[in-house]
Amino acid sequence: MATTPIILSSNADGEASDGNSGVAGSGSISPDGTRAGFTPSASNLVAGDADGHSDIFPKELVTGAVTILSAAAGAENASLTRD
Repeated sequence: MATTPIILSSNADGEASDGNSGVAGSGSISPDGTRAGFTPSASNLVAGDADGHSDIFPKELVTGAVTILSAAAGAENASLTRD
């Protein structure tokens, strides 16, 4: 079976992030390979993210949908772990 590489740090339209993609190895992929999480400092991955700080983004690898988790109230010090 052939595999197709993807750019993890990209928005739902496939546009690459406009910021640092985070520390190498800081992302995580779900065991079934359908979701991933990463922590770039990009501002173009989701609408309204213009604070200039790294955020936590889960991405649906099948659809390309990207959301932001660290914009929730009280999540200023959120971090991504492999737990």
